[in-house]
Amino acid sequence: MLLRELKIEERKRLKMTNFSEHFAPQTNNYISLGTKAINNPYDGGKLITSINNDKNDAFNYLMALAGYRITQHGISAGFFVEPRLGVVFGAGGYTGFAFAPFAGYAYRNFDFAVSFDMGFGRENSAILKKNFFTPGLSIGYNFGF
Repeated sequence: MLLRELKIEERKRLKMTNFSEHFAPQTNNYISLGTKAINNPYDGGKLITSINNDKNDAFNYLMALAGYRITQHGISAGFFVEPRLGVVFGAGGYTGFAFAPFAGYAYRNFDFAVSFDMGFGRENSAILKKNFFTPGLSIGYNFGF
């Protein structure tokens, strides 16, 4: 009888240990705020002068984003995934909802990542579409406050 009670107590202890290991708050993950700007000149547009002129010579946008970064080892090292949501402002008064997932590897606070910018608006942008998708590669530095 005593041995049976010890086995039951051991099972309860193991269940509690496993529960706390898997569902404890993660200190590696955090909320991020950021901006992202893209200038993609076309049809004779110049890299700098096409940013804010009245010509149709570039696909420009600025995103204000908030995300939640899920990390392997915190801000300074390891793999991460970061879904980000926000708003996009484009040339010619284009505005819309922004979704920009981000995934990569952090090394000494430097991020090496792949991003996928998506904008969903009600009016046509400079590329004559309401929605857009822009894949990209990025290198950035992460300031942890």
